[in-house]
Formats: sequence, structure tokens, C-alpha cells
Amino acid sequence: MTQTHIWWVRRDIRLQDNQTLQAALNGAQYLIPLFVIEPALMDSAGPKRRAFLLNALADLDKQLQSLGARLIVRQGPAVEVLPQLSRALGGAPVFAQRDFSPFARWRDGEIAKQTTLHLLPGQVLRQPDSVLKADGDPYMVFTPYRRRWLEGGLPTPAQCLPAPRELPPLLDGLEGIPLPQARPVTGFPATAKESQRRLEDFAADELWHYDSDRDRMDLDGTSRLSPYLRFGLLSPRACFARAGVALSQAHEEAAQSEIRSWINELIWREFYTMILF
Repeated sequence: MTQTHIWWVRRDIRLQDNQTLQAALNGAQYLIPLFVIEPALMDSAGPKRRAFLLNALADLDKQLQSLGARLIVRQGPAVEVLPQLSRALGGAPVFAQRDFSPFARWRDGEIAKQTTLHLLPGQVLRQPDSVLKADGDPYMVFTPYRRRWLEGGLPTPAQCLPAPRELPPLLDGLEGIPLPQARPVTGFPATAKESQRRLEDFAADELWHYDSDRDRMDLDGTSRLSPYLRFGLLSPRACFARAGVALSQAHEEAAQSEIRSWINELIWREFYTMILF
């Protein structure tokens, strides 16, 4: 029996360190990289957010084409598009990165009633229901949450998954709609190459005095990685791992404190995700 898997691209617009993509590749003879343009979500987004997203998807499509695949784009409510496509492909399972907003949880629940849906980690490093008090209750204060979070340690670069060197082919005749064109967002090229460059440049320089410079309006003291994390061009694991490397290289307490400040900001992101969940 032909094994066709659907990789539903959401907030993981990347090939590198993508746990959902890795799971979708396992045992797949055909892989369908799919993005669903949901009008209700696109219409409510600001123009720069929409442009960044579309440019990031265009870059992902170029990467997929270099591996013999391409991005399939469909439009409509995902609760309709995914089950329809799955049925058309003989009940193909859907693989997606787990999301935690109320809408995403409702949407995933509805889709799971109609087809096989596998939800994988990757939006945060620690799942919201994995960092809990001893009695099983969630933390509502950041400092004790951070302490518990840090008990798991920081990942290493070796734990980050490499991008695949090849991909299964698409099924013949599978069509989608053209990806809408968008102007580049000034100052934020939405490409995987740019996301990696920014992370490495930041880790080599600004990270080492992040706590001192991050609130200086006259300096470029922040990481400028927010949209890349938001849309998943970078994985949080890659960011934590790179910060961990810098921390291991910092021999003075002052430098370690600067680096820990950014690590704390990344943990704040996980804390707020947990609160949302």
C-alpha cells in the first residue's frame, strides 16, 4: 500500500531542526508539503505580517524545489481542506506542529475527528504541560517556572536535526493555488539563510552584552529574531542551543549574566505559551 504523508506547514516554515517534518518523512513514499491559506486568519493579520509569512513560504518552496519537491498551497478553512485532501489521498495521515492557542486547539480537535492527525513538538522547547509544580498544577509566577524549566538543562547543537538532503516525490497531478506575491519587509528578509545568519551574528556579538544593551534605543542591542521565531524559520531549540554554547565559552560571571538574560527572555516566551495553554 502506498504511504502518502501530509506535512501541514504552520508555524514551522523550515527544513532544519523540524521534528514534524522528520516524523512525516518516516515511512513516507510520497510527501505532500502543504500550506493552507485560511482567509479568516490572513484577513486579520497586518500587512507586514502577511508579507513576511508569504515571503517565508516562497523561500521554503525554493528549498523544497532544490530537493525535488515543492510547496502545495490550498485556500479555505483548514477544518475542511485537510480532511478533503486526506480522503482524496486514501486517508493520508497529517503531520503538524503542535500549537497552543484556543483557535488552534479547536481546529486540531475538529480535524482529528475526521482524519489521522499527528501533532509534534517544536513551537517551544518544553511542552506547556511538561513544566508543572509537584502537585501537577501549572506555574503562574515566572521565577519558579524558570527554575523548574532550567532543571532540564539546555540542548546542544548536536540535538538539532539537520535539514533533509532529499525528499520523497509528490504525487503526479496534485495541484494547488499560486502563492500570493508580497513585497519584502524592510529590514527583515524572510529566508532560512537570513535567520541562520542573524542567529550566528547575534551569538557572536550582541549576545555577550545583551543585558546591558537591550534597552538602549541608540544601539542594536536586541537579537532581531522575533519574526523568525514567530513563524518558525528558526526553532527555539536552535536558539537555546546556540545560547548554551556561548554560556559554556563565557568564563567570567559578568559575561555569563549577559547571556543568561537572553536565555531568560526565551524562557519568558515558553512561560507565556504555557499561560495561553
